[in-house]
Amino acid sequence: MGNTNNVEHPNKYQEIVDGLKNNQFRKILFITGAGISTAAGIPDFRSKDGCFAQVQKKYLLSYPEELFQISSFKSNPYPFYDFCKGFNIDHCKPTKTHLFMGYLCKKNIVNKIYTQNVDGLELKAGVPVDKMVFAHGKITEAGCPICKRTYDINILRDEYVMKDKIMYCTLCKTPIKPKVIFYGEALPISFLWNFVFIAGCDLAFIMGSSLRVYPFNQLPNRLSSGAWRVFVNKETVDDIFKFDDLYSKDLFLQGYTDEIIEKLVKDVGWEEDFNNYCQNILQNLK
Repeated sequence: MGNTNNVEHPNKYQEIVDGLKNNQFRKILFITGAGISTAAGIPDFRSKDGCFAQVQKKYLLSYPEELFQISSFKSNPYPFYDFCKGFNIDHCKPTKTHLFMGYLCKKNIVNKIYTQNVDGLELKAGVPVDKMVFAHGKITEAGCPICKRTYDINILRDEYVMKDKIMYCTLCKTPIKPKVIFYGEALPISFLWNFVFIAGCDLAFIMGSSLRVYPFNQLPNRLSSGAWRVFVNKETVDDIFKFDDLYSKDLFLQGYTDEIIEKLVKDVGWEEDFNNYCQNILQNLK
């Protein structure tokens, strides 16, 4: 079970519980990373056994990020195409954490969800697409990295990737890839356009991210000084938050995000309603 009792100031946790219970928080922000999707069977990138460790050894890379460099992809797309063969997420279902975001969207108390993830599981969990900011793109769509023309992701995967063939743009002859942001590519303009929704939030859940990647790791600092920042992760990030400060509105909940969410939902008194929501969503995905 998630460790909400080992924080320096456990009363902070109770303030979050009471605020949710009493409808105090009406503009909630989510900032999420790979840790919220590992329970769905999607590996993270930076852990000891994550994608970076695996691809560096498999493709004999100088550094693991090389596989996701746009310059490397343009000159030789074969390694990335081969990597994509084992990255089919069609069968993956949203976790309790994804469903919690969908549940709060249904309550109409979510301002925006910023995610580093490219799996799109939030949409399967019932999150409206207009609430999402996919900072690193989505693997469920395909396009040309040069002219931005859109292509069918199913054709890319089934007719090219799975058959060891390279799909080229019909306009500029550049290799086609999923619409995920590679190193060397600009973040989507929506990343900046939606900053206005961050400053107005009263509560932020930062979950499953090590907050190592710039500029995504700067998002928590864009919240107003009066907003709560609840960091849910297996490891702390002390240089961004002030967890030990009695008067700060920073709270660290250490553990797996699904376990923390289950406890939070139970403590707020939403357990039955939330479980019904989860059941309905998951049944519709079958």
